[in-house]
Amino acid sequence: YKKLGHWEHISTEEFVEKVRRLTLGLKAIGLEPGLKCGIIVPPSPIWIMIDLAIMTNGAVSVPMFPNISYNNFNFEVNESSMKFLFIKNHNILEEGIQNKLKDFKKIITLDVGEESDNMINYIELLSRGDELSSLSPELYNTLFCSIKEEDLATIIYTSGSTGVPKGDNHTHKNLVSQINGAIQRFPIDPSKDKILSCLPL
Repeated sequence: YKKLGHWEHISTEEFVEKVRRLTLGLKAIGLEPGLKCGIIVPPSPIWIMIDLAIMTNGAVSVPMFPNISYNNFNFEVNESSMKFLFIKNHNILEEGIQNKLKDFKKIITLDVGEESDNMINYIELLSRGDELSSLSPELYNTLFCSIKEEDLATIIYTSGSTGVPKGDNHTHKNLVSQINGAIQRFPIDPSKDKILSCLPL
């Protein structure tokens, strides 16, 4: 991924460990199975880690467009009963959306230094995860193994460009079946194959 004009890499081991820490951090701040957590973060490895951490908690990931309008934001938040939200910082949001942030149980911002009563930053979230991990070393595996294939994993909304956004519910089984189907059509050898993704997340 590109960072400050340079290409950076992240190992699988580091990626998986970050997902574990984020999962436990979210658990520590009250994200429970079935609760909805929005993501308004630019595409990056962190976006994918957040998405997986939400779902590993048994909660429901709700991706949102970074340039989402106030009306669509308000609709998606209300329809999904969303109480948690990841943002990069306040600057990417419309003023009306910023005013609505007080209604969330917890906002997690990627920028260090932005904190309030219901807001913590990404680094603090990782620290909370580390604290919970030391208290309950087996909790992550318990959460991971508690997910059932029929559990709701994510709600993906249309852009709303042709009317009110429509939320498409996907279970864990839906997602895994897509992966299994793709592997049948595009056999991948992890020891030698590389894949470039140009899609937004």
